[in-house]
Amino acid sequence: QIGLSAGVGLIGGILVFAMFKATIAGVCVALFLFSLLNSIRGLNTRRAGGHIVHIGILLIFLGCMGAWVYETSYRNVVIEEGGSVQLDGFELHLRDIYIAEDSERIMLVARVDVYENGELQWTAYPKLVFYKPMKYARPVPTVEIISQPTRDLYLAMRGFSMDFKKAYFEFYVIPLVSLVWLGSLMVIAGGCVAMIQSYYIIPKK
Repeated sequence: QIGLSAGVGLIGGILVFAMFKATIAGVCVALFLFSLLNSIRGLNTRRAGGHIVHIGILLIFLGCMGAWVYETSYRNVVIEEGGSVQLDGFELHLRDIYIAEDSERIMLVARVDVYENGELQWTAYPKLVFYKPMKYARPVPTVEIISQPTRDLYLAMRGFSMDFKKAYFEFYVIPLVSLVWLGSLMVIAGGCVAMIQSYYIIPKK
């Protein structure tokens, strides 16, 4: 039982660390899952798993509602090369625009520094991809995403000027997306707990 609890806790902690790059959060989740599985010894595992699943569904609902209601979008953001634009508490600085190429694609890449309250949050590389076999097809934009514990930031390039000195972007701030991922993990964990056979659980004395 202790080995099973430790294994599930370790997996949960690794998943949280991989998602949020937060060591403390990963350790806390690992300890929580370890304690949870140890505490359900002698209990109805189906009922315990059902409770975990319901909590996970609630978190997914809250995450979806938060993302839908509180999403902030900035469209048709025009930035000149070397220039910046202010978007509420954010600042987007377009460092440069360059062309990259491989055997199948030609990519127009923008290097953008994203600041919040004067602090650099990340450097994004949104692209417009032109596929060589499709000479007359429209370019395909790629979205740069940074996931944080309380929100996700999305940046995409929508177009550029003919002299490559100006680019057009869309920028989104979507809160509570992490609750969707956390809720999904809890639904999976709850399903696993519910499927644990009763003879694997050591009754409490």
